[in-house]
Amino acid sequence: MTIINSKQIYLTLVALIIGASLTSCDFYRKKKCEWYMVPEPKHISLVKPDWVSLCIRNYTSEKQVCFYQAKVDFAEKMDGVKFRFVDMKIKEGTHPRVITDVKTCN
Repeated sequence: MTIINSKQIYLTLVALIIGASLTSCDFYRKKKCEWYMVPEPKHISLVKPDWVSLCIRNYTSEKQVCFYQAKVDFAEKMDGVKFRFVDMKIKEGTHPRVITDVKTCN
């Protein structure tokens, strides 16, 4: 039976920490170009006329975040366009949150 000394354990832990930090774990895939704006009819009563209620969906990870809104023309422009969740500009302090801009993927 091999005895593992504390130096080996320490070096293994350091390597794991460095490896994890270099890969910058993105568990929720917010940095991936996999997100879409999708109208959410259930929340239409929460928005003003000329605005659309939206969910932000990722069909790859099957995640979604709702209670967003945008002007109709902006939402139409973003229909079917992929983007990164982290590249979405939001006006905080509103409910639903207002999407002001999105940097799209190539």
